[in-house]
Amino acid sequence: MVNDLIAVRERTTVTSLLTDILDKSGYAASLQDNTEEGKERWQNVQELVSLAAQFERENPDGAR
Repeated sequence: MVNDLIAVRERTTVTSLLTDILDKSGYAASLQDNTEEGKERWQNVQELVSLAAQFERENPDGAR
């Protein structure tokens, strides 16, 4: 998995890379366990992804 992500890092956006890491590692699924703690952690992760997307919009040349 890590080698695959390293290979695509130059051809993808930060948001896409984060999403791939969350999905392929199983971290997204592990946080979505219907517990209050999982919900809070998932919200934090979603905020990180949102900030990455904002960075990409504000820095189109520096987001890769």
